[in-house]
Amino acid sequence: MTDDARAPLGPTPGTGDFTQAVRSLSDRFAAEAAELDPDAPIASDAWPTVGGMVDHLGQIQRWCTEVLRTGAAVDRAEHVRPAERDRFAWFVEGSAALATELGTRDPATGCWAFVPGGTNGFWARRQAHEARKHLWDIRTATTPVPELPEAGGPEMAADIVDELYAVFLARAVRGGLAPLASPPSRWSRPTRRSRGIWRPTGASSVPPRCPPTRRPRCSRAGSAISPCSRGIAPHRRTCPTASRSPDRRPPSRPTATPPSIPD
Repeated sequence: MTDDARAPLGPTPGTGDFTQAVRSLSDRFAAEAAELDPDAPIASDAWPTVGGMVDHLGQIQRWCTEVLRTGAAVDRAEHVRPAERDRFAWFVEGSAALATELGTRDPATGCWAFVPGGTNGFWARRQAHEARKHLWDIRTATTPVPELPEAGGPEMAADIVDELYAVFLARAVRGGLAPLASPPSRWSRPTRRSRGIWRPTGASSVPPRCPPTRRPRCSRAGSAISPCSRGIAPHRRTCPTASRSPDRRPPSRPTATPPSIPD
């Protein structure tokens, strides 16, 4: 992967489609967020409330608008919502400015980006997926696992996966992340317990379990959860002692004397 802005897994929607998606998704985000309690919790560890997510997306969109205007790197901290500004009016103003800026820029023109080969079109794609993801996030305030917000048809939805692999995972590998030996064999569906997150569940993406053919032996090396004797990560479901604290051992049971059996 020499160019992170390309889409090797399939056709990429036109930049105009991405720009329109930024506008429509941002409008829906603003309308739906305004109907929710700003303090309502959502399925996000970084921005755990509706109001926090509005502030985050509004900051990102204003930051991106300035990047497009200057073509250079910009300090994101300069675009935090001022405390005196109404949250939703501030957001709507910023998202409209981003959509206008994207619509007036040549998508092929070079522009600073956090990956090699940045263009204005890169930012149209990035902000469309950003707005869709965070619209999904605020919907978790009322629905544990919402449907993916619609925008741009199936090609644009598939491009989310393409961007993950071609941009973000490629960037992580350049930063030192070791690639998987093989792709995950499958993905587990998001649930309330997983906070709406799809998780890889293949042999290449999760640590091996204790051998099922014999009772796993776990050491008690002064911690509540100790590694198994085979040197692999403890597993609460397969290692009976993994979740027990060393100073709270179960009481020993008396050994029952087997009944005598007549000859």
